[in-house]
Amino acid sequence: MDAEHWADGVDRLLAELGPATRASRVWIFQLLEIQPEAVIQDYVFEWAASDRYRQLSQRRFRFFSSSLKDPEYRQLVEERKLGGCHDICVPIMPAGPLRRHLESQGIQSMATVPIFVNNRWWGTLGVDDCERAVSWRGPGLDLLTAAGQLIAAALYRYQLSHRSRQIELFHKVADCGVWEISLRNGRVWCSQTLKSTLGYPKTYPRVPLRRLLARLHKKDRARLWSHLRKIYSDVTPTQLRLDARVRFDNSEWVWHEIIAEFQCNEQGEPVAVAGLLVDIRQRKQHEEKVQADSERDALTGLLTDEA
Repeated sequence: MDAEHWADGVDRLLAELGPATRASRVWIFQLLEIQPEAVIQDYVFEWAASDRYRQLSQRRFRFFSSSLKDPEYRQLVEERKLGGCHDICVPIMPAGPLRRHLESQGIQSMATVPIFVNNRWWGTLGVDDCERAVSWRGPGLDLLTAAGQLIAAALYRYQLSHRSRQIELFHKVADCGVWEISLRNGRVWCSQTLKSTLGYPKTYPRVPLRRLLARLHKKDRARLWSHLRKIYSDVTPTQLRLDARVRFDNSEWVWHEIIAEFQCNEQGEPVAVAGLLVDIRQRKQHEEKVQADSERDALTGLLTDEA
């Protein structure tokens, strides 16, 4: 968890699991795709007790496809999708494609646990023993399960950090703020830069919704509520775009565009609204200049009769 990159931490963890379990190798397959008749995976991490057990560099394990025609392997995949762990002793397995595949790798026993990230099967952590036909049930599978959860937590943390960096970069380039509001409880999430713009520390845990709305000009806040009520009355919530005046730290009113999109659950009910707060003061200044120029005579500079 404290490694510079999550992958470095995984390598260190596998290097601890190997000697602790006395396994021949510890490995991770990343799930890429589940097709109707095959599973596509990649061999992404490995610790091996010696060079003769190494498989990570073998081409047959790069983006490899495993057929689901074998009923035994299909059942194993279905159980993994549901979070099932497996303890496999090869010598007592029934004859079939799965046993032949394991024997071709010199495996005597194996234990595997699925790795779930965001409630989705991300990959599989496993140990192979090429010397002992042992059972991994009990402490062995418990240890692998705990390790799988640590790996999932490290990967999830990395994804959040990576996404946060992308958001902050987007914020700087596009001169906008990113936000999201839960419609279940009114909780607000803001990008760190937007928090700073609003006058909150970047580490501030929660920006109150009422304080966020108080930043809007009174007339624009009324227009916002009107738009929201109209969207809620529709069968399917849509996007919202609204020009509004926003004030930061008791400064002057600055024109921003509110761009929002509703997120719905499986029943089509809106559960959150997320979007951008874009600084459009230059656009507004241009629009005001164009409007003023259209109301004046081109030769005299005086207001036209129509104006």
